[in-house]
Amino acid sequence: MSKPLKVIIRTLSWRITASIFSFIIGSQNRLKSVESYAKRYAAKEACAKALGTGLARGVFWKDIEVQNDKFGKPQIKLHNHALEFLKKLTKSNTTLAEVCIHALEFLQKSEKKKINSILALQPTSPLRTYKDIDKAIKIFKRNRVEFLTSFTKTKPSEWLYHHCKNKIFKKIIKSSGADNSQNLKQTLILNGAIYIYKTKSLYKKKINKNLISGIIMPNNRSVDIDYLEDFNYAEYLLRKI
Repeated sequence: MSKPLKVIIRTLSWRITASIFSFIIGSQNRLKSVESYAKRYAAKEACAKALGTGLARGVFWKDIEVQNDKFGKPQIKLHNHALEFLKKLTKSNTTLAEVCIHALEFLQKSEKKKINSILALQPTSPLRTYKDIDKAIKIFKRNRVEFLTSFTKTKPSEWLYHHCKNKIFKKIIKSSGADNSQNLKQTLILNGAIYIYKTKSLYKKKINKNLISGIIMPNNRSVDIDYLEDFNYAEYLLRKI
């Protein structure tokens, strides 16, 4: 190991987790490994700021660990007080509306401006385009509705079943006639890509269903990532663009 690298590691050892230390020592190209560490160091600092603590209040460098998953993609793992602060900030059942209210109140306080509408774009829908967003905003303004969201076409609702006990499948919606697709109405499903709210509607327990509007997006831009298979499919589609 070169002398400069030894100095770097000795100087920063109190900040380096065991996984990063192993990464640097075991790397064939140690110059690149030091550059990679610098990026991880920046990710740690950004994470500490996002927690609202910075590197204080009991949160230390080693409490924020940058790892690679089995696909080589970086991810952050928190320990000790950093993990405790994260648990205080998040809930497992937080709704999108609650997230929007939190962001709205923060922006109105910091910017000192009244915000009448809010657009929410979730990162789990990476294939929507600016044209989809522009179209949604135009429809929202034109129709003067409380809420707009995005849909995509799916199989007829009459084809849907619940999986019950004893390996029995029960139909969700009873059809009045033949179940041929040409005899059934087109069914739409939420694709999670675009949400636009009137701010006053966010504070309501229920949104007026007569004041909902939407846009229909094609299937190839409607991937909503919930599972690894969704992620892989989204990557495949992105490579084709």
